[in-house]
Amino acid sequence: MAMHEGYIHICQYKGNQVLRFSASSLSYLSTTARMTGSEDSPEGIAFSKGCLYVASASAGHIRHFVPHADGKSFVPTSQYLSASINLGTCPQASRCLQVPWGMVTGPDGNLYVAMDDEFEDPDDALASTSGHIMVGLLGPEGELVSLRPFCGLLENLARPSGLCFDDQGNLYVTCMTSRIVQYSGPLADTPGQLMRVAAHWALPGEERGQGPNKPWDVRWHKGIEGIGGKGESLLVVTRHAGKWRRCGSNVAIFSAVDGRLLKQLKFKQEHARHLRQTNMILID
Repeated sequence: MAMHEGYIHICQYKGNQVLRFSASSLSYLSTTARMTGSEDSPEGIAFSKGCLYVASASAGHIRHFVPHADGKSFVPTSQYLSASINLGTCPQASRCLQVPWGMVTGPDGNLYVAMDDEFEDPDDALASTSGHIMVGLLGPEGELVSLRPFCGLLENLARPSGLCFDDQGNLYVTCMTSRIVQYSGPLADTPGQLMRVAAHWALPGEERGQGPNKPWDVRWHKGIEGIGGKGESLLVVTRHAGKWRRCGSNVAIFSAVDGRLLKQLKFKQEHARHLRQTNMILID
């Protein structure tokens, strides 16, 4: 999910498209973009410099879209960016031939992409901890220039997917060892440095990292009234590790200051189905 020009844009994985919704009523308005390939199922989207970028794990690339003349939709260009090119700065090149999952626009206007070693089930991802975060550098017109490592290579992240920045420019990343990890952002003196484990996801009675529900997406919020005072918050939605389609049935709100669990929301089945289709978190 991504906000752009006051509208909510959501990946529809099975429909191979990106949909546009009203931010006030949450009603469906139109199709933002359609994927052209049968394997171009969108996992992550981001907007920057007036363009749309779509990450597809199954196809293993990021695709560039430009605005259509109708002012509402975007059309694909011929430009793709694959994780298997432009990796001269990667310290372990064999570790960087990976596929994209989540994606977010950074405070510098570039794309920050959660990568994992291959398109595989989450059960396997728990045993394979070779994920990290890469930065997609953009040209002056929004063209994709290169994809380079940014952070997480030393931490061996397990299936990183959710990404967000706070108002200080720090980056938060979810991974399937139940951690939400914080890194210094691209405008910091030392970009991409591990700062801390900002929060752990664990349901009552579960050991951290051992339960079936794994963090899948995260959003930072300046503070939600009535929950944990006025401190900064992290909203985290989960995906079931053993059931690929069972995600979004739990949302947790953590303090972004000390990692305390402030509130947990468990959705009814009909609401969980909706979240499974979108993997989205809405914050007003």
